[in-house]
Amino acid sequence: MLKYGCVFLILMQSICSLAQTTIINPCAQVTDIHVVVIGSSTAAGSGPSSPDSAWVNRYRKYLQNINPQNQVTNLAIGGTNTYNIMPSWFSAAGKPATNPSNNITQAISLGADAIIVNMPSNDAAGGFGINEQMSNFITIKNSADSANIPVWVCTTQPRNSLSAAGKAIQIGVRDSILTYFGDYAIDFWNGCADASHNIFPQYNSGDGVHMNNAGHRILNNRVIAEGISNIVADTALATDHVLVDLYLENISVCGGFNTSIYAIIANVGQASSSSIMTQFEVVDNITSNLSNFPFSIQPLGTCSLDTVNMMLNTYNGVDVDIQAYLTNTDVNKTNDTSQVIGVYTKGHPTITIVHDTVCLRDSSTLFAMGSSSMDTKGYVSKFCIEIKP
Repeated sequence: MLKYGCVFLILMQSICSLAQTTIINPCAQVTDIHVVVIGSSTAAGSGPSSPDSAWVNRYRKYLQNINPQNQVTNLAIGGTNTYNIMPSWFSAAGKPATNPSNNITQAISLGADAIIVNMPSNDAAGGFGINEQMSNFITIKNSADSANIPVWVCTTQPRNSLSAAGKAIQIGVRDSILTYFGDYAIDFWNGCADASHNIFPQYNSGDGVHMNNAGHRILNNRVIAEGISNIVADTALATDHVLVDLYLENISVCGGFNTSIYAIIANVGQASSSSIMTQFEVVDNITSNLSNFPFSIQPLGTCSLDTVNMMLNTYNGVDVDIQAYLTNTDVNKTNDTSQVIGVYTKGHPTITIVHDTVCLRDSSTLFAMGSSSMDTKGYVSKFCIEIKP
């Protein structure tokens, strides 16, 4: 079960490490979001030994673990600079042209709910200074603002091959991004660069430009720590309770006395003022009997959740279908019913012995009698016992 709450971030100067607890609120669990990444080779996946280790692909997997319908579109291309990702209407004499297939205009046209910009070092390598880079970043942000799409801007990253002047540009842009974009800046520098502003050896892919698997893992963790899915998740204008999940615990093939059924209920709208009734509906597939078990939970605040559970005795064998639903006054009823979970257990057999005394060369019969209507009853096994003097 995913939880929700605050995000804690600790950056260490000596190593590129991240200690975090990223907790997802229930609004994010039920909202489909589309994140678009624009940038250059790091975002495109350069450095790691396999695509799965690249930070964008790691982040896509993270978001889809929250909600399988979440999307991450990667428009990044190696060698890209900030001029290449400017709006399609932009033009500057003597500067690189924008790429209409991979720029901020394209990201907006794809219906992004959030945009991440990752431009590590190509601008400094191309001699573009602090002020013009920041002017480009601000223009990119303003374009997204006009479409009401939030933008997160990653800082520059260390690059070993840069001259002293190039590294000075990198540091200046890093500081300017952190200052200007504030909570919407993602620090890809501090703790990843040594005193000479080079990549720490343990995160260097080998070319002095890109980070390896371990480095991309840290970049991914820092993006996760921004809590983007929490920020862009929709919140209904009225109270809207959602039955988020239904699951089982302590289930076995034979069954037991402590099988538990859990239902997770969330409020993805305004705070509720009344308790919520949850019904567990159990249908016996053998007898067709239907049973309802009601439970009440306290009022829920905005983007909060609660869990109710009931015990089911499956020791003697069951074949049932279980569903949960909410009884409330919400306008939206489409999200108040869970999926159906089937529970089948074989039950524990009862062994009945006929003939408790067996003579020499005689035979005995063992009856294995199941206690469930699903069992094959009266199974007979005959065996001979030879008693040696």
